[in-house]
Amino acid sequence: MKYLCGPKDADTRELPNPRWTDIELAIRQLNGDDRTLVSFGSGTPAPHMAIGGGRDGKYIVYATHDNITFYTMVGTDRSEGKVVFVAGGQPGDYLIRNCVTLEGALRAAQVFAEECRVDSSFEWDTR
Repeated sequence: MKYLCGPKDADTRELPNPRWTDIELAIRQLNGDDRTLVSFGSGTPAPHMAIGGGRDGKYIVYATHDNITFYTMVGTDRSEGKVVFVAGGQPGDYLIRNCVTLEGALRAAQVFAEECRVDSSFEWDTR
């Protein structure tokens, strides 16, 4: 990876050439309040992955390789409906099915950081 942004919403600096441990630490600091988004990638603007949220153990994970097709991770709760939480410093409505756990977010992030691909052991919604 060439850069890491976040998790502090008020800090727009990038960390160049982050290691997996840097990315993991940033994701673990997400709290859904003032630390709501981590993004990292190997290109500008793509490929990159972003992980948002953190409040109540809920995270949204998406990735893109070309900034045209986006993959949003699917969690284990397939309930209908939406949940509101803060990602990227602003509240948003997210499908319950796209809310994932910290463990899932970390696993998906590590695969993307190390192999620049979405983890095929998870389901991904594509748009």
